[in-house]
Amino acid sequence: YSGEKLQRQGLAVEPMSCPPNAFNSGIDLLLLEPGKTHRLFFNIHGQHN
Repeated sequence: YSGEKLQRQGLAVEPMSCPPNAFNSGIDLLLLEPGKTHRLFFNIHGQHN
């Protein structure tokens, strides 16, 4: 957040790799064993008008 006095625009990006409340529901929650890895890739495209 850049603050209103600075008159700048901001964008927050959060990858959505699981449904809402996944930690509590366990739905589509990926648990990694020690030493294991998981990769997730996504692209972001922006256009200033």
